[in-house]
Amino acid sequence: MTLDILDEMTRALRLEMQEYGGLLGLIEDQQDAILRGEPQQFLDLGAALNEQIALVGAHRACREKTVQAFARSSNQPENSTVSDLLAHMPLSGQGMIKALMDEINSLISRTQRRLRQNHLLLARCVTMAQQTVAMASGGEVVSTYGRGGAVNQVISGGPARLAVA
Repeated sequence: MTLDILDEMTRALRLEMQEYGGLLGLIEDQQDAILRGEPQQFLDLGAALNEQIALVGAHRACREKTVQAFARSSNQPENSTVSDLLAHMPLSGQGMIKALMDEINSLISRTQRRLRQNHLLLARCVTMAQQTVAMASGGEVVSTYGRGGAVNQVISGGPARLAVA
């Protein structure tokens, strides 16, 4: 019984890892679209990202169920983590389970890092666009800090001074 559940947990972890890899790939594609200046490609990838996030969630839920089943079969609390349960697994399966968990955690960290990078890149793109609009209208972007520490940006200047030849 325990070996069947362990096999099911291994399969669930592999599928979860695969979906996290897919998520990371889409986020990297989105970053490439930002860097190439392709806003439509960036937006198109948003729908694929939402679908991938749903897949990751479904596979995580499946894995959590198998972990609970293994915990029950090992007379451990159902809220035990995979790490908590490693000591109750056969030695032959511990290494595989630990390696899968380590890889999933690594993928999660890399995904979070890429998401932060994409956020910063987009923020920089917005700032540059605001500065371009301000310069085109003969003004400038003035940044100040609000009471909560947030940056407030105001475009100052007069009417547009662009001339048509």
